[in-house]
Amino acid sequence: LEEAITLLPQADVLVLSANHEQYGQRAFQQALNLFADAGKGVVVLHAGTWRKEWSLVSGFNKRFVGGGAASGSHGEFTVTLKASAHPLLKGVPATFQIKDENYHTGLDPRATVEILAENAPDKNAPDKGKAHASVWIVKDAKARIACITLGHGTEAHSNPAFRTLLTNAVKWVGGNATGKTNDAK
Repeated sequence: LEEAITLLPQADVLVLSANHEQYGQRAFQQALNLFADAGKGVVVLHAGTWRKEWSLVSGFNKRFVGGGAASGSHGEFTVTLKASAHPLLKGVPATFQIKDENYHTGLDPRATVEILAENAPDKNAPDKGKAHASVWIVKDAKARIACITLGHGTEAHSNPAFRTLLTNAVKWVGGNATGKTNDAK
């Protein structure tokens, strides 16, 4: 935690793939909000999109995720892109298979998000037959924020489509996709 807080001001992009309670502490949440307020980019990856009580209390969930997963399963499933023109999806197949955790994401209907890809419906989900957001952007006034539920382990990390998504997300939130640095749209 202390290392993250110390190094954050030196970074241009944060990839947060954690839901440990230490990141819900006031000191980290303040540092994260200052980072975003400075126009820096945030990629909330896998475990970071999991709905945790600390994120609901600290405001993290509202600002950086716009919802989150509360359940999931593991196996092979299909991911389908919804908006292929977005720079985050450049070079990603319109549909691809991945072996990973299939998070059952619920986004707040009041959240200002754009869903870019969905996981196929999961028969094991409480809402059987419903697709779940797996890649989306949160429209923030000061920072670019991308959320990706994929990325649990080696099988997912070795998937070429996932690797392209993650690379594109880091470039896009960092402003390198369009040459602009602090354009939050």
